[in-house]
Amino acid sequence: MKVLFIVRLFSGFERSVSERRWIPAGTPTIYKLIDALAKDSHEMEYVFTCKAVSWVCSDPSDREVEIEGLPGQTTVLAGEARFPEWLGRLRWYFYELRQVWRALKIYRRSRPDLIYVDRGNMWIAGILARLIRVPVVYRVMGISPGFRHIAAGNRPQQIVSRWLVRAPFGAVLCSEDGSGGEMWLDRMLRPDVPRAFLLHGVVQPDSLQTSTPETWGMPRDRTIVLFVGRLETLKGCDEFIEGFLKASERQPEALHALIVGGGPREKALRVRVSEAGAERTVTFTGELTHARVLNVYAQADIYVSLNRMCNLTNTNVEALSAGCCAIFPASQPGIGADLRTDQIFPPDTVMRIPHVEDTDALAAALLHLHSDGEERQRRAKAIARIAEQTFSNWDERIQHEISMLSSVAQSKSHESLSTASQVQGAGIKFEL
Repeated sequence: MKVLFIVRLFSGFERSVSERRWIPAGTPTIYKLIDALAKDSHEMEYVFTCKAVSWVCSDPSDREVEIEGLPGQTTVLAGEARFPEWLGRLRWYFYELRQVWRALKIYRRSRPDLIYVDRGNMWIAGILARLIRVPVVYRVMGISPGFRHIAAGNRPQQIVSRWLVRAPFGAVLCSEDGSGGEMWLDRMLRPDVPRAFLLHGVVQPDSLQTSTPETWGMPRDRTIVLFVGRLETLKGCDEFIEGFLKASERQPEALHALIVGGGPREKALRVRVSEAGAERTVTFTGELTHARVLNVYAQADIYVSLNRMCNLTNTNVEALSAGCCAIFPASQPGIGADLRTDQIFPPDTVMRIPHVEDTDALAAALLHLHSDGEERQRRAKAIARIAEQTFSNWDERIQHEISMLSSVAQSKSHESLSTASQVQGAGIKFEL
């Protein structure tokens, strides 16, 4: 199978482009698929599109790059840097249209059997799917707040986006991360477009590091409360700090917070902890490698996720599979968020608080679980048992996706897939 792989230049891929060697970080949904396709001897060509403003995307020209460990021709398409700043908002429209034009030229030269396009390249996916007969697979990695806004908004960009999403895709694959993909896709896609919902995979236990876990000097006579993720508003990191500090004030010397990750809110969070005089009660590790993060879960007595978007994310799936006793916010039926999470993990497993902003409820939940070690253990064991039955390892999960892609490519058109309904397992289902 010959695949033209078009994805945004994720921050975790920028170092690979800069150093010309394949050392991806983050976004395992994408980079593990890239690795598996290359390993299976599929013929690959890659297009990385600049979307964010970063030092790697500061070049106004497109670049052909050779990346060691990434077989196949690779092109980096310029983004905003291609056009002058005085264009203002028009800059965005111009670079999106130019990237579509360049992707179409690359397609005509490459003549692939399949084009795989990620969520950030909606313009490329929607326009190419309308212009060419080769199947275009649109990969939606969860429904972001921006995606929800295009469903009913009347701004020009939202109207155009709805038209793009209504394209005759060969298939749409959506991460089943709790963000309400089923509801959104049913509303936005053409009824005849095949779609699949994919749970994240987990790392095999025998692939974890076996070295002694790092402790960062944390007191072991306290209940360790873990938060892992990018420190940004969407992840609820501010609310986590406020809830933890409230609990710590009510029962001093009972809890210790371990915060893993970096991001735009890190400095403000450190200042808040310092103002509260809680430096000895909260440990910030900064960003860690994936292997080190996997070892962190064993440190936790309680794991907290306050993701406003969804709570079956890669990080949460790893924590649940590691058997962490967890606290999540309640589902949001109005937008379909975390309804799937509720189906998989009932209330007697993952503890719920009413919503992210309810820091009093978070503090109460932390103190309750701190005081009842038996309940913590019971919930942790139930979570680990369900996770083992629900989530497959990444190798199996990616092979299912490749089987789907092969089925789409074999169709050679936007007709119903004869073998798609046979692709099952790992939380994957094709709906026609």
